[in-house]
Amino acid sequence: MDQYEEFWQPWLVERGYDGVYKCRTQMTKSKKDGCGLFFKRDKFELLARRDIEYNDIALDRPVGYVPPQGTTEPMEAPVDADGELNKYVRDCVGVLALLRSKTATDRYVMVASTHLFWDPKYADVKLAQARRLLGEVELFLESNSLVSSVPVIVAGDYNSTPGSEVHSTMLRGFGGKHLRSAYATAMGKGLVRASDEGSVNVGQQGEPAHTNCTPGFTDCIDYVFVNDGVAVRSAEPLPGKSLDLAVEEGDIHRSSVHHRRHLRQASRRGFCAAAKPGSTL
Repeated sequence: MDQYEEFWQPWLVERGYDGVYKCRTQMTKSKKDGCGLFFKRDKFELLARRDIEYNDIALDRPVGYVPPQGTTEPMEAPVDADGELNKYVRDCVGVLALLRSKTATDRYVMVASTHLFWDPKYADVKLAQARRLLGEVELFLESNSLVSSVPVIVAGDYNSTPGSEVHSTMLRGFGGKHLRSAYATAMGKGLVRASDEGSVNVGQQGEPAHTNCTPGFTDCIDYVFVNDGVAVRSAEPLPGKSLDLAVEEGDIHRSSVHHRRHLRQASRRGFCAAAKPGSTL
């Protein structure tokens, strides 16, 4: 996502949404895009947020690191012993948000939006970022005393295909609690709505056959992972390979970096309350 302040924020505010946004870091070169997520103002309120900077991996910063007040990001990127740029410096980011329902104030949901490094030659970098993401989610929930009950949605462009180490790591979840793919769940239960323009082709690991379409690469690399507190009700069929997209997921919009190549994953979800299993917001 780019042009957040110039276009997306005012455009969505006019339509009843608030949101959070994290611009990419600038350690390697100037960048204007980032990750954001948006929610209906009349249904949710923002309680807390956490920005993720994956460059922290290269800087040996612990999960949950917060720069001391008044400090700024290092001007020079760290290098390895051979003088080359540290491979974990990729200026990739993510953002976490803890939301509370305005219609049932004892119910919450934690939503994440992220974008991992793209290059297939650096699968280890993407894996380190995925592990960092899960660690950040777990600590964020613990710091808000909600780790055992809050519904969790972790969406993003993972630049990794089904069955990859990144995909498998995300499914293993955190804190001994697994995650699952919302879209794969919907397809497995026959909850993808029929459409003449969409596709319900199933690929590896029960995921969509593709979420990304470019002349040289077509595969599934975008996912919405959820925990057991989220009940997947239905999903929209993916647009055809020639169609552009807009990201819409019921009352919560997730947007990450893309270049008119990623297909929309849209699904309806309910959030199960810990005290009342099976109930929804």
